[in-house]
Amino acid sequence: QTDYQTDRMIMKKYAMTDKVHIETYKSEYRSDFIRLNRERIETFFRIEASDIETFSHVDEIVEQGGQIFLAVTDHGEVAGCCALKHHRENESYELAKMAVSPLYQGHHIGHQLGMAVMEYARRHGIRRIYLEGNTRLKASIALYRSLGFREIPLQDNAYERCDILMCWEDEQQNRMDNKHSAIVMGGTSGIGYEVALILAKRGWRVGVAGRREDILKKMMAETDGIVAYEVIDVNKPQAVDGLHTLIGKMGGMDLYFHSSGIGYQNVALDADKELSTIETNCLGMARLVGEAFRYLEQHPETDGQIAVISSIARTKGLGAAPAYSASKRFTSHYLECLCQLTSIRNIRNIHITDIRPGFVRTPLLQGSPFPMQLDARRVAESIVDGLEKRKSVITINWLYHLLVFFWQMIPRAIWIRMKIR
Repeated sequence: QTDYQTDRMIMKKYAMTDKVHIETYKSEYRSDFIRLNRERIETFFRIEASDIETFSHVDEIVEQGGQIFLAVTDHGEVAGCCALKHHRENESYELAKMAVSPLYQGHHIGHQLGMAVMEYARRHGIRRIYLEGNTRLKASIALYRSLGFREIPLQDNAYERCDILMCWEDEQQNRMDNKHSAIVMGGTSGIGYEVALILAKRGWRVGVAGRREDILKKMMAETDGIVAYEVIDVNKPQAVDGLHTLIGKMGGMDLYFHSSGIGYQNVALDADKELSTIETNCLGMARLVGEAFRYLEQHPETDGQIAVISSIARTKGLGAAPAYSASKRFTSHYLECLCQLTSIRNIRNIHITDIRPGFVRTPLLQGSPFPMQLDARRVAESIVDGLEKRKSVITINWLYHLLVFFWQMIPRAIWIRMKIR
């Protein structure tokens, strides 16, 4: 390796530790905007006349009704940038000049910039944005698709290097301005699947998420009201980015419904089953529910709601399913903590709902001997009824109300000797 390559590796290592935030344009950032874009263009292509024109009139982008966004580190270094250009001649908007310093690539800075543009567009009533790209830059094209851009036929364009034209349209917002938006995490099966269908039927705009893209695509294609989807695995750190991508596609979020969970009867106390249950039901839940809470807190104009499936299994420890029962207790207590947190921090726009169904006939309980199993569709109807009434706790159904009441009365010394399977 040359000394230059070694120095770049060292600089990149330390750059990774910097956090970035998004700022809008100031004249002091003009040279950074030009520098980052020159570096990017010259790495892959050549500077064209349209580039020179833009670099010569950077301030005019803002003066003509557009905006420039910059990703700035805590140390004041500009790590990335992009522009939203307003073309007054045809009242169109263009996403242009997105560039991220090589020192900071691989840390989702492009995604943060893109989301800032989407947020700005929605706040300013901009319903359509186009961009000119090149398919050689596969990572860039994938980023644009994740932000909701779709390929459209090529027209006259400003750059010789352009071989793809993409467009973002806030179609759902255009059609359904007066409808509430719900995101259903774990919407590919069981209660989550049924809740998503019922919310859509009742007029909600619904975005669904889960691991099985084939089911998500089918739901969106076959159900009016399900307007977006995102493949998300709650156990992956990238799940947070996926949630924000889906929120961006939806144009906001009024309800976050979390139904991602697993469980096993595990009398043998198999370690893999215990740990995977805890990972999904505790860590995965806290990862996504916490991020939904933070999103709604940052959007006080939204009268938001977070609803999570716990279970009546949270009432007492079940020796036949240790991790499952304990994880549902964790979920219920976590939601109670968030309720109290809204009081501590005087957050008035977030409502928390703990959903405690009994044993429901879903793939989770397939083949199990549990009694009084409930129909998933009827349970989902009751859940949506409770959500629309903003109930803080929903226990389904009245039989399980009684069961929980009597369970709670059994002393611990007696309970732990009962052989419940």
